[in-house]
Amino acid sequence: MRNFILAIAGSWAFVKTPGAVVEPAGAQIWHTAPKIAADGAETNQTAPEPSTKLVDNQHEDSKTRTTSQAPVTAHPTTKYPPGHEPDRPEPRRDDMRGKKAPTTVDRHQASGEHGKKTVHFVAANLVLPLAVVFGACVIIGAILHRFEVNFLPESAATLLIAVLFGLSVRVLIQQHMVNPENFVFVNSVILNLFLLPIIIFCSGWFLQRKHFAAEFYYILIFALAGTVISVLIIGYVVNYTGATLGWHSMVSLQSAFAFAALISAVDPVASLATYSSLNVDPLLNILVFGESTINDAVAIVLFNVFNEGAIETNVDGHLIVDYVAVAQQVAVLLFGSILLGFLLGFLLTFVIRVSKIGHTTMLMAFYLWASAYTMFAAAESIHLSGIICVLMGGIVMGAYSRQHFKDEATGEKIDFYLEACSKVADFGVFIIVGASVALIQSTRGFLFGVVVIPLLFIARACSVYPLAGVCNAIKWSSLKAEDYEVQKISWSHMFMMWHAGLRGGIALVLALEIKETWCPDKALIVNATFVVITILLIGLGGSTKFFLQTLGVRMGVENEDPDMLYKGVSKYEARLFDGLHTYIMEPALRADEETHEEAAPGSHA
Repeated sequence: MRNFILAIAGSWAFVKTPGAVVEPAGAQIWHTAPKIAADGAETNQTAPEPSTKLVDNQHEDSKTRTTSQAPVTAHPTTKYPPGHEPDRPEPRRDDMRGKKAPTTVDRHQASGEHGKKTVHFVAANLVLPLAVVFGACVIIGAILHRFEVNFLPESAATLLIAVLFGLSVRVLIQQHMVNPENFVFVNSVILNLFLLPIIIFCSGWFLQRKHFAAEFYYILIFALAGTVISVLIIGYVVNYTGATLGWHSMVSLQSAFAFAALISAVDPVASLATYSSLNVDPLLNILVFGESTINDAVAIVLFNVFNEGAIETNVDGHLIVDYVAVAQQVAVLLFGSILLGFLLGFLLTFVIRVSKIGHTTMLMAFYLWASAYTMFAAAESIHLSGIICVLMGGIVMGAYSRQHFKDEATGEKIDFYLEACSKVADFGVFIIVGASVALIQSTRGFLFGVVVIPLLFIARACSVYPLAGVCNAIKWSSLKAEDYEVQKISWSHMFMMWHAGLRGGIALVLALEIKETWCPDKALIVNATFVVITILLIGLGGSTKFFLQTLGVRMGVENEDPDMLYKGVSKYEARLFDGLHTYIMEPALRADEETHEEAAPGSHA
């Protein structure tokens, strides 16, 4: 049992101080080599007493190695006369030509025996605990589906299991066996670079494009204006309750608005899963999905404005706004990421057309998987938003790649593969979110998170209900009576949109990215974000089906006309979308005749 608890933090155990080598617990890390004394006799050296210092390979001669067990003689068969013990061998530096020595593997550890021990250690401390946690999440999810347990969403069950994982990591942090700073760093890297790209890509790939186009302008109203309203309400109220009322320790206005921006990123994964299983009203489904998708992009842009210093706080606590810098940063980040995603999606789809890779199911699936990470990394490497870029690229590839598949069966297999990849990544996100409980070292973050939740409800209501009224007024004035009845946002739709204001992985990623150079409240924000995600996921996610049934929202809607909502699009909007498709996208990305005849139905935009 002790070994398993020690193994819980294996994925972070190797990471310590940058540039330092960290040995696994229980491994031999003091290595000596025989040295010939001045008289030609061999001498012997045994390991020194254990030390608590880390090893820096670049200055090995002045550092002391750590060890977690008794000293071990490196060469027991070698004899040295007393007084002729050898010094520690110096690494060869004459051939480095000014380059730094490698910091991953010490040349004294590059032996077959050491490699074998490392494999055993990784298996016991990294692969085993993660496999156990992941397997438990899958089994619990299957049980919930089998017995139709609606009050506990699958994502919430995963989060609760991961909390136990996080509590074990917390014990190891308290025992100084895991470095909390590098725990945060590794969490952020895994979330950003390995999990989010494929999740966001699949959001764009599976997007119901005609429904999205029909409600595009109304989705923009909720995502743009709604996010701004939420940020303003949360930011000013958090600052007032901290700086004036003293309810919490966050007194900086800039910190309050950075927190407001990141916590305004909604992620209704549990609600959307319930919508999908119950086949709810297409209008409600696309409004919730579309708003959450674009809302993430807006929240990321606003967060970066505060985190990168375009908006700062003076000595009196007032915001100093460089409007030119803010406008430039927002334009570059938002529209630059959208443009880059569109161009990369176009280019990657054109490669599919030229290479005919769509005729090979497995290779095509791998290509799409790699495309998600290619677009994300390309955007982040030039300081744009990888999330926005991948979303746009996924929409383009989802619209124009399917026609290059060999047949309908190929499309179904690839869809299944991408959905499985997204599901695995979703599990990973909630495991990391749950593991973040290890970072909570006091009750301040917990209490702050609990206090913030009612404020989130109020801010969400102030954005959803008034903006829904605005959208209905626009629809009433621009649509025919029969089309208005189809696209009207009812009171039950409004409530369910308010109810779908859960938070998820995006909020935690942004919290981990806050720069400590200007924000002294980062630990408080990270802890509060975890508390908010957990409570909202269990409370709101578990009550979705109950409120759908209570409010009489249409469910079981299958095989409905896919053009139902699109019929209400004005002729000017239709001309815009159809013109872009007809004159630009389709001529460049059109499949050959032999492929086009066998392509899956519905492969066109």
